[in-house]
Amino acid sequence: MIGEERSNRFTEQNEIDAHNEVDALLDHLVYQDNVAPFVAIRAMQRFGMSNPSPRYVKECAQAFKNGVYMSGNETFGDGSYGSLEALGACVVLDREATDPALSADPAHGSIREPIIKVMNLIRSFEYSNTLPAVVNGPPLAEFFNLALFQMDSKIGQSPHDFPSVFSCFLPEYIPESGPAQVAQLAAPEATIMDMPNIIGLMNGMISFPKYGLSDCNSGFARYLGFGGCSGEFAHSFIILFIRLIPLLKYVVSRFYSFCRRWHV
Repeated sequence: MIGEERSNRFTEQNEIDAHNEVDALLDHLVYQDNVAPFVAIRAMQRFGMSNPSPRYVKECAQAFKNGVYMSGNETFGDGSYGSLEALGACVVLDREATDPALSADPAHGSIREPIIKVMNLIRSFEYSNTLPAVVNGPPLAEFFNLALFQMDSKIGQSPHDFPSVFSCFLPEYIPESGPAQVAQLAAPEATIMDMPNIIGLMNGMISFPKYGLSDCNSGFARYLGFGGCSGEFAHSFIILFIRLIPLLKYVVSRFYSFCRRWHV
């Protein structure tokens, strides 16, 4: 592929051949038979179907390949291979996604992601930030936005902060115990549902109605809520102690250095 070299540069023909070979490789990967069902299953799982039936997967994969999906009198997609419009329409409009009778099937649907649970809780309380009457100071974006804090350490998931390119959980994950394990049903979101994350989610959901978006009683934000965690003296003392730990460490380290220096 490299071929002849002139003045330490590839010839124009060799450069064209290299581009053609890369294009051919990408076409081979994109049009490979497993791509359509792979993408379809991942899309269905993100739209709430952890265990889609083979028929459902086939329909969505076919829509992805053909680039067209029809529902009633409506047509979705432009007819080109890999149309996400056609795939998305098939995922949400297929009878397996819309039939209310399937709600009685325990294998239907999926576990809601922890961060989605938090956002739904906040929206259900119609939470909103109050902007100041007079804008005088730092930019609003720094102080008057919804600010969740260290959610990955509290519930195992944080918005726009995936631990890797493979997101927060494994698409084929089957819980190691319980009915899903017995039935061998995939539950991707259960990957991050260990005991510390479950307790962190429950603590934050209990804290939010009482203190608002704050760090009171292990809440989801960073700062004190309504009344500064009033009514929870013990917890407030613990919070204060935790925030003073860095200062205490500094004082102790300086005192230790002083003692060593003067042989106290």
